[in-house]
Amino acid sequence: METDLRAFIYSVVRDWVQVDDVLQEVAMVLWRRYADYDPRYTFGAWARGVARGVLSNERRRRRPEVMDPTIIAVLADANQVVVAEAAWDHEDAALQACIAELDARARRMLDLRYVGSLGWQAIAEELKRSPGAIKKALQRIRDRLRQCIAARLAPKGVGQHDA
Repeated sequence: METDLRAFIYSVVRDWVQVDDVLQEVAMVLWRRYADYDPRYTFGAWARGVARGVLSNERRRRRPEVMDPTIIAVLADANQVVVAEAAWDHEDAALQACIAELDARARRMLDLRYVGSLGWQAIAEELKRSPGAIKKALQRIRDRLRQCIAARLAPKGVGQHDA
């Protein structure tokens, strides 16, 4: 998160010393205004919005070399797309790794359902099982995938304790 925010700020001010100053100020604003954070939105988007405000204030106050607020907004939007695409790539890689960990039978069910677009009845006929059994099996497979993906995407060290 800090790396993404630093990259966004650098795209505007282009001086690492100023980037550190602005990032420090953004961190202070985020800390002071954390109660205003709406968890319906990503923290990164909120932080970039705060950074846009800080950059605009910096421009007005003492740094004429900081870009126009319209350009800052365009750069923030572009940065958000890049960050979202990187997150998607990371999530997709986690999904693919988790699917690879499934046994062949579970992968076959997923292929029939999501690649072949077959319904419960068609899958049941193909695998010679009841539609209810197929539905329940796929529900369990999706639950396992959700847990596996969450574990792979969780920050290292979070929730881990030494025994």
